[in-house]
Amino acid sequence: MYAAKFETRPQIYGDTIIVRAEGNFIEPDLVTDESYNYTAIIKFFEEMVFRPNFKNQADYQLDLAKKQVKHDYDSFSEVASNKAYQLFFKEYYKDYPDFQNPIFGDLALIEQLTVSDLSSYYNQLTKAPATVIAHVKYPQKMASILENTVFEELDNSNFGQSNLKTKLGKVGCEIEFDYDYNQAQLVYGYQTKTDYQTPILGLVFSQILGGDEYSLLFQEVRQKAGLVYSVFSDYYFYNNLVMIQTSLLSDSITTASEIIEAQLDKMRHNNWSEDLLQTAKQQLISHRLILEEMPQFKVQSELIAQLRKIEKADFEKQVNAITKQQVVEFAQQLSQPMKVLVR
Repeated sequence: MYAAKFETRPQIYGDTIIVRAEGNFIEPDLVTDESYNYTAIIKFFEEMVFRPNFKNQADYQLDLAKKQVKHDYDSFSEVASNKAYQLFFKEYYKDYPDFQNPIFGDLALIEQLTVSDLSSYYNQLTKAPATVIAHVKYPQKMASILENTVFEELDNSNFGQSNLKTKLGKVGCEIEFDYDYNQAQLVYGYQTKTDYQTPILGLVFSQILGGDEYSLLFQEVRQKAGLVYSVFSDYYFYNNLVMIQTSLLSDSITTASEIIEAQLDKMRHNNWSEDLLQTAKQQLISHRLILEEMPQFKVQSELIAQLRKIEKADFEKQVNAITKQQVVEFAQQLSQPMKVLVR
């Protein structure tokens, strides 16, 4: 194989886990080796996906994998902002432990895994609904080759579902943790009471609130007040959740909190400029155009469309259709927050 790369990784969409097996390779017409073609490539990936080796040095490989996950977890957790993110979800989903560790999963459970467990899990996966997505130079040629392989036998008809949302977590409370970091971390989580079926409105809202240097939070809390090192907001569509996260000095917490919450009030009471909406739309569309040039993003978009059983829509048209009143109404229906402080 020429520069072929194969990896598997889990992806979480609401309450659904997708085990994604992904292969990347150089197009055959760029290589002079006649034995290197779509058929050979598919055969290679077919071996990797459907004939994993759970015997030869499997215990050794599993032990290495456990150590790597633990190392990655420890490295991730050393960063104060990452630790705050972890603690937020641990508290937010306290009543739903399966959702408490969205990045690494349950480390205690991982440590207990055996090769037999992995083999049993894989056998279950072979019976699960699945799909194949190929982004190649000659799609019709690839499709005809796939028809004669085990990939064609996958159960695509039952792949995906229309609603992939998680359960709602805990809000309306404040929790503090002491970790002796140089910088304090403040995280807000607001539930969307309305179960939106598209992420577009939430993306526009989050972009206005704290998406970049043009946003309300950046302009008011960082640039004008100079109270934080960083501040941003994100919209987690599958969790029905808007999050604000900021890094700041401990003596700035009270004032910064007041200004942050004041920006939400501005949005709820329509006390903000139409220019912010237009700038947010431009930024989202520009970023999307860059992403759409990347093959992996095209594959991801197709995966999400199949997973949610929806038609791929015109992103630019959807964004431009959002009105200021819709953004105001989105802000008004947000819950009281869960507020997590780590210092």
